[in-house]
Amino acid sequence: LSVSFGGQATTATGTVESSVGTMATVAVDTPVLPVGSVTVGVLGKDAAGAVVMPLVNTTVAVHSSGAPRLVSGPSPAAVLLAGGSSVYLSFNSIPALPSRNAMRVRFGTAGSASTVEVTPKTLTQVGTVSSVFVVAPSWHVPIDVPLAVSWDATASASAGSVDGGTLQYARGCDYATECVAISKQPNPTTLVKQPPTTPQCDVLLYCADAHQIPSPRVAMSPSEVGHLGNATVMLTISNFPIFPNTTLTVTFGSVFATVVSAKHAGTGQDLSQVVVELISPRMPEWGPTKLKVLSAAFPSVEANANVQVFKQNVGPVVVKATPSTLTTGVGATVTLQLSNIDTITSASQVKVRLGSGSWTSATSLVSSVYGAARASYEFTAAQAVNGSVTLSVYHELHPADVGATTLVFLPKPDPVASAKPTTATQGTSAVVTVSLTGFFGITSETQVTVMFGTVAATSVTKVAANGVTGVVVLGVYTPTSVAAGTTTIVVTSKTDAALTASTPFTFRSASDVKLKSLPQGAVGPVAGGTNVTVVLLNLGTNSVSGITFGGVAAAKFKVTPGTVESTVLMVSPRGTVAEDVKVTITVGTTEVSFTFAYTAPSPVVAPNAGPVTGGFAIGIRVYYPPASFSVYLGNSIATHNVSATTTDYVDIIAIAPAQTASGFFRLYLQDRVTNAQQTLNPNFDIYNLPTATVTPASVSIYTGGSVVVTISDFVKGLHNADYLTVASSMGAQYAPTVKVLSSEGTTTSLSLGVPSAALAGTVTYTITAKGTSRSVAVSVEYHIPSASIVDVAPARAPVGTLITVLMADLPAISSAAVLEVTVGTAFVTPTLVFSDTTGTEFTFLMPKLTPGTFTISVKVPTGDTATRDIVLFDAQLNVTCGACDVTVGGGAPVDLCIANFPVVGSSSEIVVSVGSTIAPVISSTITAQETCLVFNAPEFLGTTSEGSASTLVSVDAVGATAVATLTYWSAPSLESAMFQSTGCEMELVFNSDTNTPGVSATNSDCALVFAAATVAKLGSSAKCGWASARRLSVTLGTSATIDAGDTVTVLPGLVKSANELAVTAVASALLRPPTTPTAPSVSVSGTFVGDVCTEVVLRARAPSCRPVTFTWGCLDCDDQTMSDTLAQATSDELTLNYLPRTGVQYHMTVYATNFLKASSDPVVRAVTKAAVPIPILTVAGHTTYRVSDSVLLDASATFSPCQAQKSSVSWSWSLDSGPAGTTTYTTGLFNSLLPRLVIPANKLQGGSTYVILLSAKIGDAVSSQKVTITTVATDLVASIVGGSRTVQRATLVLDGSASYDPDYSCGATSCSGLLADSSLTYEWSCTDKRDKPCRLHASKDVLMIPDVVSPSLDLSALSHGYKTVNIALTVAKGSRFTTKTVELALVDDLVPTLSFDLSQVTYVLGSGAVKFNPGTRLILSAVADVPVSVEWEVRDPKGKKLNMMDGTTFGNTSSTTLIMIHSDANQLQEGVEYTVTFTTAKIKATATTPGYAKASASLQAIVNKAPSGGTCTPSATTGTALSTKITYACKSFDDPDKPIVYKFGYELADGTIRNFDSVTLPSYEYQMLPAGDVKLFVDVVDRFNAATRVSTSVTLAEGAVDPTAVSGQLTELQQLGDWSKAGQTIDVVSNALNNQATAARSGNLLRRRLLSTDTRAELRGQMVA
Repeated sequence: LSVSFGGQATTATGTVESSVGTMATVAVDTPVLPVGSVTVGVLGKDAAGAVVMPLVNTTVAVHSSGAPRLVSGPSPAAVLLAGGSSVYLSFNSIPALPSRNAMRVRFGTAGSASTVEVTPKTLTQVGTVSSVFVVAPSWHVPIDVPLAVSWDATASASAGSVDGGTLQYARGCDYATECVAISKQPNPTTLVKQPPTTPQCDVLLYCADAHQIPSPRVAMSPSEVGHLGNATVMLTISNFPIFPNTTLTVTFGSVFATVVSAKHAGTGQDLSQVVVELISPRMPEWGPTKLKVLSAAFPSVEANANVQVFKQNVGPVVVKATPSTLTTGVGATVTLQLSNIDTITSASQVKVRLGSGSWTSATSLVSSVYGAARASYEFTAAQAVNGSVTLSVYHELHPADVGATTLVFLPKPDPVASAKPTTATQGTSAVVTVSLTGFFGITSETQVTVMFGTVAATSVTKVAANGVTGVVVLGVYTPTSVAAGTTTIVVTSKTDAALTASTPFTFRSASDVKLKSLPQGAVGPVAGGTNVTVVLLNLGTNSVSGITFGGVAAAKFKVTPGTVESTVLMVSPRGTVAEDVKVTITVGTTEVSFTFAYTAPSPVVAPNAGPVTGGFAIGIRVYYPPASFSVYLGNSIATHNVSATTTDYVDIIAIAPAQTASGFFRLYLQDRVTNAQQTLNPNFDIYNLPTATVTPASVSIYTGGSVVVTISDFVKGLHNADYLTVASSMGAQYAPTVKVLSSEGTTTSLSLGVPSAALAGTVTYTITAKGTSRSVAVSVEYHIPSASIVDVAPARAPVGTLITVLMADLPAISSAAVLEVTVGTAFVTPTLVFSDTTGTEFTFLMPKLTPGTFTISVKVPTGDTATRDIVLFDAQLNVTCGACDVTVGGGAPVDLCIANFPVVGSSSEIVVSVGSTIAPVISSTITAQETCLVFNAPEFLGTTSEGSASTLVSVDAVGATAVATLTYWSAPSLESAMFQSTGCEMELVFNSDTNTPGVSATNSDCALVFAAATVAKLGSSAKCGWASARRLSVTLGTSATIDAGDTVTVLPGLVKSANELAVTAVASALLRPPTTPTAPSVSVSGTFVGDVCTEVVLRARAPSCRPVTFTWGCLDCDDQTMSDTLAQATSDELTLNYLPRTGVQYHMTVYATNFLKASSDPVVRAVTKAAVPIPILTVAGHTTYRVSDSVLLDASATFSPCQAQKSSVSWSWSLDSGPAGTTTYTTGLFNSLLPRLVIPANKLQGGSTYVILLSAKIGDAVSSQKVTITTVATDLVASIVGGSRTVQRATLVLDGSASYDPDYSCGATSCSGLLADSSLTYEWSCTDKRDKPCRLHASKDVLMIPDVVSPSLDLSALSHGYKTVNIALTVAKGSRFTTKTVELALVDDLVPTLSFDLSQVTYVLGSGAVKFNPGTRLILSAVADVPVSVEWEVRDPKGKKLNMMDGTTFGNTSSTTLIMIHSDANQLQEGVEYTVTFTTAKIKATATTPGYAKASASLQAIVNKAPSGGTCTPSATTGTALSTKITYACKSFDDPDKPIVYKFGYELADGTIRNFDSVTLPSYEYQMLPAGDVKLFVDVVDRFNAATRVSTSVTLAEGAVDPTAVSGQLTELQQLGDWSKAGQTIDVVSNALNNQATAARSGNLLRRRLLSTDTRAELRGQMVA
């Protein structure tokens, strides 16, 4: 491939890095390119230069290297007009900026009036990449807005800008309308995180069920507010959405508050906490008040809270008085902060009184707003007394409303003085700060005198003076005439001589000048220019006359005088040498000194290492050397010359002298005059020259190879090849791979991977340690090797075995024809497997020779001949083996017997090999007919597959070889323990087949398998069983506590290999959750419509083996009380005795969450509270049906307790809504006037939702309820028609016509056979027992079977080695598919045609399997087209054959009829699928009749499992006969064969049983029950009539018949159409009357009334009804 860029003459050529089909990936290096669009051309040529791929052109955009550019963004590409979205941009090569404030993002075209510039929200710069987040501003019209980013100039880069792409502004969709259209709410979570930007909303994304939208929660601070308002209130609202700049409204009751601000508590626009600051309004009343917050952006989302409004105090409240502590006898002004006071316009409106004094007006008004004010009050010294005094205040408009606070008056303290500083230099005027306390009334410096002893201060100024607090601060200048020594500063009031205070003060002598401390950093270079700062004490007005450094004047200095401390800054002059000098500061006749250190830079030496032979140059730079010097390395002088000289340093070139040994030596200069020495490098490294050895020194030109280089006297600690460079004398193509093998001290071992070569010769590799001068050269010779045979497999073989030969050290060949191969003297034909630089492999068939040892000889094209021995043995040697199965640990004795083996003198002449290990013979028995040996199996060191591994055992003696197979077995190990999808079952998987110990078909007690700690968590009545030899299934019992993460432990030593040889000592694993947990399926029943005296009751049902948690919600409830009630509801029953409004439909939601944290989809049910009494409806049935199921719904009604008008119920069912395309025919299926609605199977559309309307009318009262059902598709059924699974190698016609879609329907008419469904597709395949495709014998091609319903297959064309094949049929329809596989045994003889007669089977499934219920019989008959004897067998899912004598079957098992029966006593288990097979005997051919092969046919028989997992509970267990009503309620029953129906009844003590109709409602109200012990029962029945009976006993005391109550009850039940309960009532009452012994009992009154003329017709009508 030739690649050109922009037509440049230079082309970049790359190699194909990867190629798949006709797609190739090529890497090329780009040349230097111009900025802009450049054409790239690709041309392909073959080796001869002919064009095989025409020129292909494309273009690439070339950007300027280092120029800023947009890499990605803006993201998102579109935002709403309202703005507020975070937009991400990524750029390359923007200079580093100090902060985000140095950058601006422009929205709009430069110069446009609508341009907006925004500072980024965040700016992150890593390397050359700048990531920018900016908040999009609002925009006025939908448009594509260009973006540009600019930045300010920095210290290292100039200002600039770069294009930022285009951002689309969009109006956004009307999500509120769209969500309403599908009966959902706008989802503020998604709307805030990712606002929709197109008019077409994704309603599934932006709409949500109510339980998915968390309710807002409000926290208010303070938690209470006053009714006068004007308080600052902070609201923290969780789960409340707002957009930036969204308008919020907040109301207290009906009064609006003033919103100051509203913002997110966190960053971004996530739906989290919103913080709102507001001012509370003035409210007309106090007490509990409702706070409501609404967002203009989300009018449907409302935050509510109940707040307490308290009545505020009447009259002003003194919040604070400043100051509150004062001094007795001193007048002052107090500022009062007032609240709860009417607006003040003048200070005169505020009246103030101190103690019991007179009321006076406030002195001044500081500020006033509604409800608050600040005013000052001034009082005189005479009004102040010691102690606490009450300060009272009122507004002149409300003189009776007085507020008060307390002021504290303290006695005057004694006057005290202090000075800072406390010293000054004599003769100078310094400033001293004098602080005074207790100087009350002093407000000016003119009111006092200040004396220093007897001398007045030069001047005095006021710094601060407060006559009220008595605190005075003065600035005093010291007099110059006071002698040195200690004196006193005295301050005295000019008007009150008693008001005086003093403090000591010291004048220092000028001669006391000294250093405060030694200076820091008194060190610097000889070149001078170092700044040194010192602090002098007591300098005063004295001056510094001079500063010297070692007698040399300072370059310059500066004095900053102070009162006590003076600062002197000096600059060092240039020195002469690196030394310490004395710095002298002269003040008059006084000298102050310290030490300064002149330094010189360290010498520079390169290199710092060299060989012991010397002679190498050393470069030295030394600063301020002596005038004459010598250079020494160790004790040897080095010749040198000076190459450069400056005022500061000289550059020297020294030639290293030779040393006698390696090591570290000192390199130094020595002054020739003073002999002083200056060290240049204390550890100059003198090393021995590295030496190296190479092993091996030669490699093959064909393969190259790995050589080991050992280097001595190399660098230390070399453990990484990255620190080496290896150069090849033959160019880069011969560069080796390098790996460090070891590094000890200065000895390093390397591995060099030397590539192959074209020619023989020598290559030299120079190995250098990076960053050092140490290198060594080694040579490797390429030689042409002699060919060799590396391996022959197998090394022992009989005639006709395929032998594989692997050769090395020969050039690659393209055909085996160039090889001359002989075995002994026999030539063989080789077949080439592969040949490359790594080796050559070929195969041949072992020729027919006399058994013995032969030499394989291979002559190659180079003329070399390679040889290897092989042993030919007689395959007819008959070997029998005893105990040829052993454990991998070995050690077990193995005995072999070989017939016709050569007779030897002793066993020492016999060699036994197990694999490659020699096994000594322990004992032997040798006769002419048979040789028997015993040896111990050695330990197996390989890995087992499927729990075992086979190893060849060869026995060799005098040229004969016998071969046997020894099988090693490993103990099974527990690979995993995992919950199944529902969490009701666990499955343990072992890595190989086990002996399936412990539990059996008749005993499933888990304690037989698991350790006690595990059993305790499985729940009571847990069941365990082996699903296969590797899989142990556990069905959890009730009250199971085991959870994901728990350790599951099997009893130690219980599990063994399938042959029970290898024992598993410990088997435990952590229990994992299911990969895809199955969420519970929720159905809801109950009373959906209530009235003024009837509660709405919803009962959720989610069948599960473990408790589930229900979460209830309401989509359209706007009542906080309702929301709080639902938030706390977690049980399966929700009773609503309160709905916010009557006559309004509310949509309640519920979903279930199981212990695996899997949640169901929410189920929505509409509930209503009618304003008038109406019939109360209950609908029972499932919410989800397969298309192939019949829909069955039962409705019942009861009268409202306050319903006055009672008459017969009129029922009406109809379709309220269905999927698109629902036909008139389908709609008509939902029309019914009966309380039970039945829709036949296959009439509804799969994957659809139907809303059914049920109405019940009683008189004028009408109650209606909507029921929602969902249909799901049923699995397709793939079926291969045929009986016998043994077939002749001839033409076989496959038949998939029995495959079908259980959901398929022809519409209103019946279908004409299964083939009417033309949308099914068929795909056939054939595989062998290794799951490899079947191949044809002649061409070796894969067998292709036509994808039609009934293809023909020529089995005779298959490879002759197939004994069995697997035929698979995959049936598909749309996205659904299923596969059926059958195993066929291939024979050459004729095969009888076999089939099953299923005429006596009740339930035949679409798949061809049969199903029968527990306790019933299954009768199967075998049918063959020729007379033949039959043998039956039954196997469980693990393939284990059942004992036919344990009651599983009866009848003659060799007859043509098999009868199976399930009972508790035999091996058959409920819910298990068994394989039933009948086999025909082989029929030998006669002169007149053909022969037939042995054949068999199978089918699957399933023992149905009755509904399970539920419980039933009565509402009471005691009561009174003939009056107490008891409801028997069931829940949590489940079964895959729906619908489930409930058959209720009761049984009396005498054995009398009463049964009632089947209903889908899982509860029944027994209207009346007879006296005594009564057993209530219910049969829970699935679609195939498998039933589970649950019963509970109740006791009823004797009771009398109430004629009026019975008559009224019968009338009501007749009106409601509840014939079952009416019949039960008549039955109980009739029996009670018949059983009464005398007419004196009140019941006979009813009997006579029943027979009287006026009631006979009424009661007869009731009873007939």
